[in-house]
Amino acid sequence: MKAEPDLILERPGLLYLGNQSHAQNSALLIRLGIQVILQVSGEDTQPPHADHFEYHRFIFGDAESVDITEHVKRAVEVIEKCHLEGKGVFVHCAAGVSRSASLVIAYVMKTHKVTFQEALKLVSAKRPCVGPNEGFKRTLSTLQF
Repeated sequence: MKAEPDLILERPGLLYLGNQSHAQNSALLIRLGIQVILQVSGEDTQPPHADHFEYHRFIFGDAESVDITEHVKRAVEVIEKCHLEGKGVFVHCAAGVSRSASLVIAYVMKTHKVTFQEALKLVSAKRPCVGPNEGFKRTLSTLQF
């Protein structure tokens, strides 16, 4: 496992994608310029470093039957607002493969005005382990921004 989260975008602002172990390392996140964390988990868990970072919590499971539409819309809005304010953003779930990756892919789709497949390719080039579940892929491929 990589010691650092993957830098997905530098513009319009820093956007990192990673896993739970990255989220536990506040010194690392501070060094990378992270100010805002989108924490995705299947249960209501408390942010580990609420005194150091602005957290936005997303609670949903990694199951094909989960409708992520509203989570995606909210995440894109949060990341856009943070980037307008010049804040670095870190998005994570347990492994940084499906749930958090889906939110990042949606943001790339909107900001780069590309299809799901193009956004998946871009994000996968930066973080090869990315792999949204089939239900998330279906939802993302139908989204219009």
